[in-house]
Amino acid sequence: MDDSLFSEFSSLLSQENVESSLPEQHGMLCGMLCRSAQTRLEQWLQLVEVDRAGEPPLSERLHQALEALYQLTIQQLNDDSYRFSLVLPADDAAALNQRVLALAEWCSGFLYGMGMSEGSPRQHWPAEVTELIQDFADIARLEPPQDQESDEEDEVAYAEFVEYVRIGVLFIYQSLQPGHGVQQGDTVH
Repeated sequence: MDDSLFSEFSSLLSQENVESSLPEQHGMLCGMLCRSAQTRLEQWLQLVEVDRAGEPPLSERLHQALEALYQLTIQQLNDDSYRFSLVLPADDAAALNQRVLALAEWCSGFLYGMGMSEGSPRQHWPAEVTELIQDFADIARLEPPQDQESDEEDEVAYAEFVEYVRIGVLFIYQSLQPGHGVQQGDTVH
C-alpha cells in the first residue's frame, strides 16, 4: 500500500473513531483468515464496529475501503507468487520508532484475529505454527526505540522482522488452510 493511500486510510479510520490503527486492523483480518479461510467480510466488520464502541454505523466510504482491503488480502494470501504484504507505513514516510510500533500493532492485531476466529483447535496445529505465534507475541511486545535517529543496522533489523512476519503469515495460512494459497511442498523464499 503506497504511503498516500496508507495515510488516507488511517485518517478515515480516525475520523470514524476506530480506536485501533490500520496495521492492527489488517493484522486482525489476516489472523482471522489464517484461522479460517471462510471468514466473511461481515465477521471482520463486526470487530471493527466493536472497536468503535457505540458510534453510528460505518460510513459507506469506510465500508468500501475495508471491503477493498479484505478482497486484496484474500487475493494476496492465495497468490502463489508470494505478493502478500503487511499494511505498514512506508520506510521513507515514517521514522523507525513509528514503524516498529506499527509492526508491533500489526502482530497484536494478528493474534487477536487468530483468537477471535474459529478454526482448527490449537492442539492440532503444527509445532512450527505454534512457534510462529509465540514469535508474533514477542514482536507485539516490542518497544520502539526512543531516539528518532536510526542507523543502517536498525533499518536492516526492522526489515528482517517485517519479512519474517510476512513469510510466517504465509506459512501459517498454508498450514492451517490446506487447499488455499501456496500448496504444501512449495518453497517459500
